Amino acid sequence: MEENMNKKFIIVNGPPGVGKTTTCRILQQNLNRSVWLDGDWCWMANPWIVTAETKEMAEKNITCILNSFLGCSEYKYVLFSWILRTDKLLNHVLSQLMLSHDKVYKFTLTCDETTYRKRLITNGTDPDKMDKCLKAMQLCQLTDSIKVNTTDISADKAAKMIINNL
Repeated sequence: MEENMNKKFIIVNGPPGVGKTTTCRILQQNLNRSVWLDGDWCWMANPWIVTAETKEMAEKNITCILNSFLGCSEYKYVLFSWILRTDKLLNHVLSQLMLSHDKVYKFTLTCDETTYRKRLITNGTDPDKMDKCLKAMQLCQLTDSIKVNTTDISADKAAKMIINNL
């Protein structure tokens, strides 16, 4: 393997239920020599408790795994999906990573509000959490990233759009 192979670090951002997981699953299948981390995998707990301590733990878990992926010469593409509501959070995570020669691509999946509400209902989202999800959508759309509008397209098409921007 090439020791100094430049990787493509692909971040797929978006609110809950917009299609990050499905899109990344397709990306991973289509990008040879790829590895994928869904940030939620680093914080699966019952009950889910959000405190400064648990947030710090999740970020440490994420950066540890991503640095392992980035440091492994076997992979050309490193995929990361998570809800990154602000550039500040994204930049904090990026500042913890070993990205010296790697190209970073930032994408945010979006869709119109009507479609998003339908997806949340279909996914069984608690009606009490609907406003929080809509707020997450608004915040994610403000991030410095390439927007991929998934309103009228499949996850396969969203993945192709991302690949075409690499």
